[in-house]
Parts: sequence; C-alpha cells; structure tokens
Amino acid sequence: MDHFSPDDDTPLYIQVADELRHKILNGEFAANDPLPSEAEMINALDVSRVTVRQAISLLSEEGLLERIQGKGSFVKALAVEQNFLGLREYRRDLRRQGHEPSFEILSYERCKPNASIRAMFGLDLAGEVHSIERLKRSDGKPIMLERLYVPCHLLPTLDQLELRTQWFGDILVSSGLNFRHARKSVQPIVVGNVEAKILAVRPNSIGLLVDRTTWGSGSTPIVLTRSIISGDAAKFFIDVKVEQTDYH
Repeated sequence: MDHFSPDDDTPLYIQVADELRHKILNGEFAANDPLPSEAEMINALDVSRVTVRQAISLLSEEGLLERIQGKGSFVKALAVEQNFLGLREYRRDLRRQGHEPSFEILSYERCKPNASIRAMFGLDLAGEVHSIERLKRSDGKPIMLERLYVPCHLLPTLDQLELRTQWFGDILVSSGLNFRHARKSVQPIVVGNVEAKILAVRPNSIGLLVDRTTWGSGSTPIVLTRSIISGDAAKFFIDVKVEQTDYH
C-alpha cells in the first residue's frame, strides 16, 4: 500500500478508501477475503486509526465491505449478474456463477386488482388475479423482493404446496402458459423501511425497481412482476450481437 500525503487537498480517509476500493474492484482483494487489520493498515499507510476506520466505514456504506464484530472487515461478494433480456434466467445465472438460488413465498391471495392492473390484463370488474409476494435469495442471502400478478382465468387453480416448493415459472409452463416475450423497465429507488427489513439492508438505501410484463402467444400480458432489488445485489448485463457496421 502507498503512503499518503497530508498536504493533498483530498481528505486522508478518502485517499485510503480510494486505494482500498481500487484493490477490491481489480481483484487484489477477492470476495470474502479479510482486509489487513487496522494495525497493519496504520503501519503500512502511516495514517491514524481514525482515518482507517473512516475509510472502512465509507466502503461499508458503499456495500463493498462487511464488518464482523471481533473478526474484522471482509470484502463482500459483488452483485450477481443477471441477464436483462432473459425471461427465466435467475436460476441459471446464479448457478453459472457458483451460487445457489432459492425463494420463499411471503404472502398469497386471490383478489380483484386495482384499475391499472385490471386494464393491463384486459379484465372486467369481476376479474380476479393471483397476487403473490415472494423473496428470492442467493446462497441464503435476500436479494430480491417480488410481487407477481397472474389473471385467475389463465390459471384457474393454484396448488399452495406447489406454489411454495416449485419455481413459479415452472408452474406456469406446466399449466400451458408459455412465455414469448417481455418488457422490462429499471429505475433506482430508495428502499422503504418494510422492504429494507425483508431484504436485510439499511432503510433509505438505494435499490432498483424492476417492472416486467410478460406475454404468451396473445396480445394480452399473462404475468406482471414488480421487483425490488437491493443495491449491492443489482447488476444486469445485456448480450448484444455486434455487426461490423456498428463500429464507426
């Protein structure tokens, strides 16, 4: 590690945080690796204990470090990549990266939707939907809180045991509802208190709101999904076919 100059206009703890961040992002400190102890960093950087703790605190707030009482600071695993264009990529993407996906059903009800959802599905005033709230995890860690809506006339019965033990996409496909295309939108949000508690993140931290509307063979959607993803778990990618003429 480099030594830092107190004559630099940048606060010393930010200089330290910048170097640690660089080493984390370029892989010198790998996921789940411990950082050097405070004493080692104080000696190596020639800075005070307060400076080291401020730098670690800043990186912890950014989601790069996790402080464990009595053990020190550890590099957090970076966000799990998910294919933004995929329809059923969650399990495959996590397993491809060596993670184990799981889910928990938090609530279920058969209900009449609000006006906007009713219009999206083309339902009349008597139309009902399955409303499902579930929590997705990676290696046991909460990363995504979802609310799903499916018109009841498309899925007349929904076995509660299957709902809690089978991935919902598999239930839909086994019921004859095949996916053809979807539209996704993503926007940053501030995670509220209730959602933060479920996702095990700080209230008012930054997350992503992902809305996905999925169609089958017809012109009317068959599934509407709204997901809140914790900021440190959110990373999407898009595979793009590049033509020679794309480069100018």
